[in-house]
Amino acid sequence: MTKKAILFDLDGTLVNSLDDITNILNYTLEKFSPSAQLPLNRIQVKKMIGRGVRNLVDEALKLLETENASEQKLEEMEEHFRHNYRENLVVCTRCYDGVVEVLKQLTADNVTLGIVTNKPGEMARIIADKLMPGFFKVVLGPDDVKVTKPDPAMIFRAEELLQASSVALVGDSAIDVASAKNVGIKCVAVTWGLGENEDLFGSHVIRVDTPEQLLIECQKLLRIRMHPGASKF
Repeated sequence: MTKKAILFDLDGTLVNSLDDITNILNYTLEKFSPSAQLPLNRIQVKKMIGRGVRNLVDEALKLLETENASEQKLEEMEEHFRHNYRENLVVCTRCYDGVVEVLKQLTADNVTLGIVTNKPGEMARIIADKLMPGFFKVVLGPDDVKVTKPDPAMIFRAEELLQASSVALVGDSAIDVASAKNVGIKCVAVTWGLGENEDLFGSHVIRVDTPEQLLIECQKLLRIRMHPGASKF
C-alpha cells in the first residue's frame, strides 16, 4: 500500500452531536425509567459518549438506578434509542467551525480520508453525507467490524478498504489515543471535543487546539509542503 490516509473520529472531532444525543437519550430514559430524576444534562451525557450505544444507555441507567438493568431492558433501550436517534441525527448536530476547511485542503492535497467511529456505521454515514458530503472514501462503525475502538480492527479494515496505510488517527478522547497506540500510528488529538483533555497524552500524541493547527500537523505528518499564505482560515 502506497497511499496515505488520515482517519477521523466523528463525534467530538468533526461534529458536535452532544445536543441531539442528549435529547434522544433523555427521551429513551423517560420511557424506560419514568421515575428517575430527568433530564440528564449535557455535562452528564458528555462523559458517557464514545463507547457505543449499548454503553451509553447502560451508563445512563447506572447513574439513575441503584440496581443493574437486565439484558432485556438494555436491549430494548438500545433499540429505542437507535430508532429515534436515526430519525433525528442532524437536528442540532453541526460540524465544528473550521473542520470543513481542513477537509477541503487535505482533499486538495490528494490525501485519502476516512472515518472510524464508535457511533453505528449507518448513522455515521448519514451524518457524513449530510454535513460533509464527498470527503470520505470510507465510514466505519462497530456494526461494520463487530468490535468498538480501541480494538484495532476498525482501523485495519479502513486501511484495507482504502488500500492505504494510515498516517494518523484524529480524535478527541482517550479511546482514540488508545486506538492509535494499538495500531502503532500517531494520534492527533483535538482539544475542542467531548473527551477530557487530561486524557490526551502519550509519546504518539500530538495535541492541537484549533482546526488550523490540525491541518498543519496533518500536513507535517504527510510531509506536504505548505505554501505561505495558503491558509483558508
